[in-house]
Amino acid sequence: MWSQRLDSSDHFSCSTEWGPGEVIKYFWQDIFGSVKAGSRVLEIGCGSGQVSFWGAEAGRGLKIVASDRIVAPGGSRFQHPDITYMGKVAAEQLPFAQDSFDLVVSNFAIEYASFDMALSEAARVLAPGGSLILVLHRSDSAITQSSRQANSILESLVRAGVPEQVREAAMLPPDDPARHKLLQGVCARRAEFSQAAEIFLGVEYFDFAESLLGDEPPGLNDLDALDRSVALRRDIAMEQSRVALDVDALRHLEQHLQQCGLDGFTSEMTCTYDDKHTEKVAWIGVFTKNS
Repeated sequence: MWSQRLDSSDHFSCSTEWGPGEVIKYFWQDIFGSVKAGSRVLEIGCGSGQVSFWGAEAGRGLKIVASDRIVAPGGSRFQHPDITYMGKVAAEQLPFAQDSFDLVVSNFAIEYASFDMALSEAARVLAPGGSLILVLHRSDSAITQSSRQANSILESLVRAGVPEQVREAAMLPPDDPARHKLLQGVCARRAEFSQAAEIFLGVEYFDFAESLLGDEPPGLNDLDALDRSVALRRDIAMEQSRVALDVDALRHLEQHLQQCGLDGFTSEMTCTYDDKHTEKVAWIGVFTKNS
């Protein structure tokens, strides 16, 4: 799933120019801007490498290893001489010696692994006095709630038969009256699903139906690509919801890391809009390995 996502985009998982993405960006820039120059850094689950790239951009001569399970992570967009990318690396079995890194980080990644095993491995490769810093999905975050709602809307869309009706219409000849009638019926139902457009997973089917009514309608290959895109985003949204941590899971994380010799704290990451509305973004964990 994640390989497919990176094949279609080498960008960060959300916009870093506003909202939650901007908060995450500033958080990591602050972290890397204050870490000791020349530190050895490991990112677990680097994806496209955006977080590690922020570390390299800090100009502190950090020696960064960006690791992930996927093959050949790190597109050309985020290449930097201070970053070494390593693919086929499982968080539960890191191929590094004990005490190899001064800083270990993970951004919406380590919770997708077998959690306790991954945390133990992160603690093992961390040098005494080093820090483990995590940004984790939280069960009540705006991101997780959006994923749940998006999938709920998509399920309703599928139950209503919209994707099937769009495909049926696309397979009919352009001049067939039945095609026009079917597409008109689909487009008329759009208002039923017009909840929160920014999380509306499947809205493209209505856009596709409208384009089929145009002078240059798309073809079945375009519809196949749309199906694959929606299915991928659905799977990612389901995974985000599955791995999100509630307060009990967060306490377990703290206790487990204490058993591994790390002390620290967890906190909230929030985003405030116009000094009026604040939404929850993620959990933050900051732990230090005992000397």
